[in-house]
Amino acid sequence: MQPKRVTHSKLSEQALALSVPETAMEPTFTQHMIITVDPNVGPSPGECVLVALVAKRELLFRRYIPKIERKDGVRAPFKLKADNAYFPEREISATEKPVYLGRLVETVIIGSR
Repeated sequence: MQPKRVTHSKLSEQALALSVPETAMEPTFTQHMIITVDPNVGPSPGECVLVALVAKRELLFRRYIPKIERKDGVRAPFKLKADNAYFPEREISATEKPVYLGRLVETVIIGSR
């Protein structure tokens, strides 16, 4: 028996659906809204991504900003920016052991068809 496909998005087998873990992306994405991310879809500047910071045991859903040069000359791999102004931009370093879990490919609004 084949599993029933319940989405029309083209997803890889590694795609992951979960609820938004925090309020950092409000009002665009509310906490607990269901999102689908796909690790086989690469990050693009300004797109929403899900990143795990293994060293800090954090899961961040934010907008991706590619490699940046800091004022002290150190190059950070990337930054993550929240839509909610109460959450500061985060420079992500290799010491945080970031793991890219995927780019946003789909959202589910409960009660919609």
